Amino acid sequence: MILIPCLVIHENVFCIISWLMILWRFVKLFNQNSGRDAVPLFLRRAKLPKESTEMHQPGKVTKRTVLNVFGPTGQGGRYILDSLKTGAVHTEYYHDSDLVVGAIINVWGRKFTICGCDEFTQEYYRSKYGYDNFDAVDYKSQKDGPATRVMPPYNGFGSEEDSLCNCLSLIPKPPRRDFIKFMEKDRHGLESNVLRFVAKMDTQKPIEVDRRFTISYFLSDDTILVFEPPQRNSGIIGGKFLERGRVKKPDGGHYTAQDLFIGGNVQFCKHPFILIDADEYAINYMESHADEFPHANPQLVSNKIRRLLTDNASEVRLMLDSADRKKTGSMSFETFKKIVKKIGGENISAHEILTIARHFGDFHLRDEDFETLVASVQEQLRKVNYENFSLMNDACIYVDERKTGFIPLGELKNISKSFKLPIQDHLLEKLLYHTKSNGDGHLDYQHFISFLNWRDQPIISQKYLPGLAFGVETRKRQGPLDTLNEVAYNKIIDSLGIKI
Repeated sequence: MILIPCLVIHENVFCIISWLMILWRFVKLFNQNSGRDAVPLFLRRAKLPKESTEMHQPGKVTKRTVLNVFGPTGQGGRYILDSLKTGAVHTEYYHDSDLVVGAIINVWGRKFTICGCDEFTQEYYRSKYGYDNFDAVDYKSQKDGPATRVMPPYNGFGSEEDSLCNCLSLIPKPPRRDFIKFMEKDRHGLESNVLRFVAKMDTQKPIEVDRRFTISYFLSDDTILVFEPPQRNSGIIGGKFLERGRVKKPDGGHYTAQDLFIGGNVQFCKHPFILIDADEYAINYMESHADEFPHANPQLVSNKIRRLLTDNASEVRLMLDSADRKKTGSMSFETFKKIVKKIGGENISAHEILTIARHFGDFHLRDEDFETLVASVQEQLRKVNYENFSLMNDACIYVDERKTGFIPLGELKNISKSFKLPIQDHLLEKLLYHTKSNGDGHLDYQHFISFLNWRDQPIISQKYLPGLAFGVETRKRQGPLDTLNEVAYNKIIDSLGIKI
């Protein structure tokens, strides 16, 4: 009896082959608490073919082949046997010479690796075949601990986190939410904690080039919602384009807030988009959290602009002189953007250009644009019948202890929010920016209330566009890129210490 330990390939099973002459038997061994049934035999004693063959027809595999039978049946009958065995089926079986340490044998389609043998087997192979190499194969796993669990791929039903929880336990449990982040980043008063961007499809198809989308990123749970505003005579029905949820990147992982910036490319469900604009709240949020958003960090952007302008000083001077022939030291934002993009190319994004321009730019609206803005705000207040102007004025007078007619900016903003002024936050910022102020930076609250008082001081503008502030047509809505008129490029060059 020869004992040869074996290991099944790709399975955590350890067997011992007991060999006698050319007859085999497989005994399957298990470790304690292995989770497998203690079956006494893995394969019964029999010859083992080298190749697994299909099932033969009855009578095809026999010891002898009868060629002819003649004479009476029973006693006196004669038959002729095929001594040459021309029709016999020859099957090649494993022999003792095939069993060496490290060899791989085929046990009815299951691969076994011979890992070693006992002393009697070594002596047998040494005396009969002259084998001397009996170094055992290390079959034990190098990992101390449980095997790594391989998770099945996402099947598309429900959220990926919810489907993954079903694979972790027998009792399905809902996925855990980050409640601390949810409480910090959920909507709180006028703080929506939602970053909204305007995007277009990155395609050359004529039908889809003019489509515009609103991408909303919710900071509370890192989910994304894509909405397509309806456009007249476009032939496309607007509505919800992508349900709110976490979106995976093409190369793995999920999109985060840092992946969304003006000029960036994203891909949602195999649809490529280019972010072309953002609302004022998103820009202000990213600038106030500049450590988290490198494209809105003035210090990082200034270093990049400094390198670009220094390396291309002569070319920059020619383009600046050509754009600013009157030597005013400022130019339009679009002209400044084209010059920087021509120098930096793909190394600098539109959001970084906007960041540096907002840091040194001029944000005042043109008179006709501001008149249209005030008209749209008054129209919105008139629709909801908002008439708390006298109460707001009394609250401002109460704060104005010296009766100067001016109060700090923060106080005026808090009073506006306390009276639940139904206008968007970025519109309120624009109205406050254009309110008269004194040398101390305090604002004239009566001048501010005159902008809102649609009953006593109405402003009717023929250029009023509902989409400017509250409409759904994305093309007519003004964003940070539209309200930025002039860029003081001389201030940028002087602050960066660049000699051009």
